[in-house]
Amino acid sequence: MRVVFVLYFWLIWSVSVWAASSCFTQGCHTREAFRGRVEHGPVKGDRCEKCHLPHVSRYSHLLRAEIPNLCFECHKDFEKKLKLASWVHLPVKRGACGRCHRPHAGPEGLLTSEGARLCFNCHQGIKKASYRVLHDPFRKGQCLACHQAHFGETRSLVKGGTRLCFSCHQKKETVARHGDYAGENMNCLICHNPHGSNRPHLVRSFLHAPYEEKACEKCHGGGNTGAKMCLACHEDRREEFLRVHTHYMRSGKRPFCVSCHSPHASDEKFLLRASPDWLCIRCHPEALVQKRESLHIHPAWEKCLDCHEGHGSRFAGMLKGDANAVCVRCHKTQGKFTHPIGEKVKDPRNGQTLTCVTCHDPMGTPFKYELRLSGEASLCLECHKGY
Repeated sequence: MRVVFVLYFWLIWSVSVWAASSCFTQGCHTREAFRGRVEHGPVKGDRCEKCHLPHVSRYSHLLRAEIPNLCFECHKDFEKKLKLASWVHLPVKRGACGRCHRPHAGPEGLLTSEGARLCFNCHQGIKKASYRVLHDPFRKGQCLACHQAHFGETRSLVKGGTRLCFSCHQKKETVARHGDYAGENMNCLICHNPHGSNRPHLVRSFLHAPYEEKACEKCHGGGNTGAKMCLACHEDRREEFLRVHTHYMRSGKRPFCVSCHSPHASDEKFLLRASPDWLCIRCHPEALVQKRESLHIHPAWEKCLDCHEGHGSRFAGMLKGDANAVCVRCHKTQGKFTHPIGEKVKDPRNGQTLTCVTCHDPMGTPFKYELRLSGEASLCLECHKGY
């Protein structure tokens, strides 16, 4: 029995050696083409059969399995961590390992490009930004000094939150500059852009008036708390929060306004804490799921505030008008010639007024024109059952 066992493993070893030598001796593949500063383990050991089939395969390049399943056969620990991660880098989430990594040989980490060039292939908006003042790691192209490459605890995949900032910016000096506001839980990114800025000290572009005027006492230590603090200056916004559909929240001493707005500085208009799409997704994650699962989405999907009010609305969905009026602002032709819609036209299924969103879902659907069902027949037959 022992002899059979040894012969079996000898046969497997012999086949693997023959397979690799065959790949490189038939005049098709040269070993030099698969060499580099860092070599993938199977390549280094001439184990071509570890990833490829010699004759035929269902997958491109004669791979034994589909990517990333093939990669996970060896990188099992990575697969386990990936399943537990809060936020995953989009190429990783899509299983596109080859988007960043070479399969055979390359620079450190088998990356397709070195340094920040790899990141800027996708993150072109950051690369093109013209800042007068640059954060030193960003200037040097050291993206991985601050970011995780695969997954992390935050959307931006930053390593360790504020603790990361204190690893370079000595805590005593930071406390001296920021007084009582400094501490382990301080969110540096509320005021500072981690890549660059046109202001000294990487302070963001738009400043809250009291912050810019260094009139901290207007908000800190005053008599008002909660939303009253903000409404003391922004009285014109009070009525918006009293509408039927509203973002008003009871928040005690902490003004709920700072859930969406930065009290100090921001790179977004209206001092928003993030771009409208990501800001809204924090509370409406189902919208992001719907987008990713849809074949057709509204081209202005990311511009939430084009169609929705930020504070409050008299219309369902916090729209800036009734569903028809909002759509007609851009779709002017459909506003003049369209399927009958409006107050006088009722949906036979529920008796509700027929509007654009009765048939269309701008957040995303599997069907062309963001139709809720196929426009070939299925959608029409929902109402016109006699035809």
